[in-house]
Amino acid sequence: MSVYERILVTLDGSLLAERALEPAVLLAQASGAELILLRVVTPIELWAPFVEIEPAFEVAQERQIRETSVYLEEVRDRLLEDEEALNVRTIALRGPVAETITDYARQNSVDLIVISSHGRSGISRWIYGSVAEKVLRGTRCCSTLIVRDEEARRERKEETPDAAATKMG
Repeated sequence: MSVYERILVTLDGSLLAERALEPAVLLAQASGAELILLRVVTPIELWAPFVEIEPAFEVAQERQIRETSVYLEEVRDRLLEDEEALNVRTIALRGPVAETITDYARQNSVDLIVISSHGRSGISRWIYGSVAEKVLRGTRCCSTLIVRDEEARRERKEETPDAAATKMG
């Protein structure tokens, strides 16, 4: 039996989020796991609660789900061009992002969540929050692999005492 049977990759349409694909594909290939590409669309009422929901908003949300599905299918097709043996499924959901990811993982027996992070710290993390951190803290059903942004990694290396000493020397 494989270590991983279902690997969930969370995407938001950004190149940063897509950085999670490479390690997820490698793990899926090594374990024969199904790769699930998930993108969560935030409902309008969560980011504009003061606006009365009208039929036009519902139409806009349905269009957003369709566009999200098209994006996920394009990502899946790109992956399958390179790796035909992969078993890839896509899903677009609506809801609060971190909670929807963790709920989906729990309800669908996901073994591993792979998610990218900006690696923010300090005030910017407080202002923007961190979906990756919320997923990490909220997921008790499976493991989580966080792929850090390259720029954030470089900045952290520059902040280490060894790096500071090297700069001074």
